[in-house]
Formats: sequence, structure tokens, C-alpha cells
Amino acid sequence: MPFQEHDRVTTRTIPAARRTRSAAPSRLAPPPDTAGGSRSIPAPDQNRPPAPVLEVRLHAPLPHAVIVRAAGTVNPTGAALLAQRVAQQLRRAAHVVLDLEEVAVLCPAGVATLADLHRDALALSGCLHIAGADHGAVAGPLRAAGLDHQLCLAWSADAAIALLPRR
Repeated sequence: MPFQEHDRVTTRTIPAARRTRSAAPSRLAPPPDTAGGSRSIPAPDQNRPPAPVLEVRLHAPLPHAVIVRAAGTVNPTGAALLAQRVAQQLRRAAHVVLDLEEVAVLCPAGVATLADLHRDALALSGCLHIAGADHGAVAGPLRAAGLDHQLCLAWSADAAIALLPRR
């Protein structure tokens, strides 16, 4: 595997005087109760709290428009749920506003889902409006993928609804 920029490790040399000054046990030595034996190292995910579940709520303020509000983490599982719910609404209404204001994490699978949903909306002659995408958890991944200039973005769901034509 080739060396990549993010693989770079920075090291620092500790002067000999500082290495021998303390008689305290080394931080790298195993704890006394496991001396000579093996100890298991917990997997990184065992110490992390579980990621918040994605919550999806629907609201239809107009007959031809639906607001889909997402809150939580858009991980691969959440992205699949979001894709299912928004796709249902794209078949129902001409305008779907996806409100991401309460999304804490938008993973790459979520970004790909937004791009797919945008294409689906265009294929159905509808419009997918992305609201609340101006905070770091959402704006950064969209900008990195180049979608901030392709998607129809609005400051808020209310602003997107206010700009829609009345039928």
C-alpha cells in the first residue's frame, strides 16, 4: 500500500536527562496484575457510546410539498432509512424539502445518498430542496464532495417552503 499524506507520523526525541530522571514505572509496562501474562486490548468501539439513531419526521404544509426532517447521525444505516423515506415522498409530491438542521454527523454514505436522491428527483420532474445544510456537520461533507453547488440549498425548511409556487 503506498504511503499517503495522512499516514505520516511525527516523532519527538526525549533528551536522555529527562528519560532517566524519574523512577516511576514506565507507562508502557503492563499493569502489575498482568505481568508476564497476556492482556486483551478492547476494540475502539467498545469504549464509545453508541451513535445516536437517525430520526425522520414528515410534515406536509402544502398539497404539493413535503418536509422530511432528519435528526441524529446519517451513517450507512441512517442513509438507507433516509433514502427510503425521501424516495417515497419524491413519488408523492413535486417538492420535497429535506431538513438537515438537526443532523449531527453526515458520513460519506449519507452524502452519496443525497446525490442519488437529487438525481431521482430530477428524473421524476420534481425538486429536492436541502435545508439547514449551513452547519459544519453537513456543510463540510457537502463541500468536500462538490455538492454544495449542485444541490438546491435553503437556509431553513420554512424558507424553502416560502419560495415554492402556490398552486
